[in-house]
Amino acid sequence: MFRPVNHHAENETIAAISEPDTLPRPPSTTIENALAVSGPQATTLLAAGCPLDLDASAFPVGMCTRTMLAKAEVVLWRTDPQVFRLEVWRSFVAYVSQFLGEAARGII
Repeated sequence: MFRPVNHHAENETIAAISEPDTLPRPPSTTIENALAVSGPQATTLLAAGCPLDLDASAFPVGMCTRTMLAKAEVVLWRTDPQVFRLEVWRSFVAYVSQFLGEAARGII
């Protein structure tokens, strides 16, 4: 298991990065874990490491794709206008969590 990162108190960018069991899950393998990134700056945060155009007109609610977040391959799913679900290989969860935390603090 991983230790979820929540920088909500420091920055509104991440409202939640949750344990996998707290999110609704589409069918996936046991080698993946889920993270949620939400809040008014969720797209800005993800744009720090994702090459996709995450504007709602280009990546609407319900859209899902496999992409890169920094150096990790993820499945990115927009579940709400300000909520994204990331499916991350278990071996990359700590890296992705750290990346998101640093991006939220403006280090990246």
